[in-house]
Amino acid sequence: MLPSVDYLASAGLLSDPAAIGHALTQIRIIDATRRLIRAPETLFDSAEFGQPAFGWNLPNLKLAESFEAARAGLGNLSTIETTLDDLELTPDGLVLKLGNGDTLRAGLVVGADGKKSRVRESAGVRARENGFTQAALVCDLELPSPLSGYDVVRQILALPPERRPRLVAIGDDDTVDIEQARAAGFDDCLIRPISLSRLLGTLAQAGPRSAATN
Repeated sequence: MLPSVDYLASAGLLSDPAAIGHALTQIRIIDATRRLIRAPETLFDSAEFGQPAFGWNLPNLKLAESFEAARAGLGNLSTIETTLDDLELTPDGLVLKLGNGDTLRAGLVVGADGKKSRVRESAGVRARENGFTQAALVCDLELPSPLSGYDVVRQILALPPERRPRLVAIGDDDTVDIEQARAAGFDDCLIRPISLSRLLGTLAQAGPRSAATN
């Protein structure tokens, strides 16, 4: 969202979000309940708040390139490309055992190592998790290289049948082959422009997939 993008810009990590990402200019709130009387749909536009966007959809590959360029310019920063195997808290500080066999000692460790954080686990910081079953996955067939929508569907189809969500492909009329998309494993294929009612109607069909789905 915008505060995060502003921080990246102020830190010199992102010069122009529009150059690498897509602006989130509108936020739509929909009452998706099945009540007889539902709240009306509400659409917020960033221009109403004097902002160019509420946030930006930034590809990780481009962000990584920007971060790497900033890192290369810091002469006092050392980088080790490896993994953390173990972290021990001792009275004299922290001992890090790395995947390359090295051992480091530090007075402070910042754990930015994701959901299954080894740093957080070693520090005894517990996280509460709520599991949700994914009912549907909407996939753009024209995702930028090196990842394509067909790469995504192959990964999903490798899951056990009971864990596979309903797969919905979207794309442009002049580039998407609907028969190819269905043969690849998609349950539905929607062609842009896609109305909100059409998308919601397709997602409403999401349910348990049969073991024969392919």
